[in-house]
Amino acid sequence: FVLAGRYWVARGETIALAHVAVHRSTEVWGADADAFRPSRPEYGEAGAPASPPSEYEYTTFSQGLHTCPGERLALRTMELLVAHFLTKGAALDGPLPPVSFERA
Repeated sequence: FVLAGRYWVARGETIALAHVAVHRSTEVWGADADAFRPSRPEYGEAGAPASPPSEYEYTTFSQGLHTCPGERLALRTMELLVAHFLTKGAALDGPLPPVSFERA
C-alpha cells in the first residue's frame, strides 16, 4: 500500500518512527524547531502552568498500547533533578553540546 500518498510499503514490512524527526520538525514546531524558546505557546504563559503537548507531537515515550512503562518515572526523575539543580543555583555556562543519535 501507499503510505501518506508518498511511500510504498510492502505487506509485512516494519515501519518505524524516528522520534527525533518529529521533535525537530519545522512543520510541527515552526522554523526554530531546534531552538529552546520558553516563549513557545506549549510552555504556557510566564507564571502559568503549561499544558502538556499533544502525545502525537511529543512522541518520546510513544503512545497507546506501546507507551513506555517507564515514562512517569523518567519524567518525575527529570523534574526532581531540575528542581535540585535550580535550588543549588546551577546555571549553564555556555551552549549545550551537540547531540549525536548514532547507535553505539
